[in-house]
Amino acid sequence: RPPGNAGKQGAAGGAGPTGPPGSSSCLYKCPNGYYSTSRNYGGKENVWCIKMKSTTTKYTANLFGNLDIECKKLGAVLTGFQNHTEYMAAYNKFKSSFPWISNAQPMVIIGARRKDQCKTITSTCSAVKGNQWTDGVSSGTKLFEQSGFFAPNQPNPENGKKMCFGVWTKDNKLYSYKCSESDNRPAKLFMCGKPAPCVF
Repeated sequence: RPPGNAGKQGAAGGAGPTGPPGSSSCLYKCPNGYYSTSRNYGGKENVWCIKMKSTTTKYTANLFGNLDIECKKLGAVLTGFQNHTEYMAAYNKFKSSFPWISNAQPMVIIGARRKDQCKTITSTCSAVKGNQWTDGVSSGTKLFEQSGFFAPNQPNPENGKKMCFGVWTKDNKLYSYKCSESDNRPAKLFMCGKPAPCVF
């Protein structure tokens, strides 16, 4: 007797074992014209790219938010700084690109602000502990602890009027600054930061 027709195909087998972990051949490098440093997030050190930008717009509302939007045009955010050395290295890299600094004596706005509940300086909302980074990747309080970096009688959030921070180019000291608008020291410069792209 001849064999019968083949039966229907059986159900597919289960998934095979997980493959070996891939290795990223990415080289992360800052584009030309950025200061290269690093930030620890996602469980590892990552290359972080900082650029000082200028604006000629005199914002009369939401200064901090508008400068952050300017950074976002570069795929970046207003950046914080791990310490004073990092800030000064970034500032010194870019200041020669802005020859008008000595005349205008602008503020450099950075990605930090007072915590919402810290409208005055108290023991729980101290000059150091009452501040926060806004970039999501900077950490610690070393910048705020740097001896002599805060100008005399600073920070002074003035009951919530000055909850942001800027470094005055005249003395390279840190001051409380309005988040809403330029005050008597014009906010013409700001620091943007972003993760380095994969270059291959």
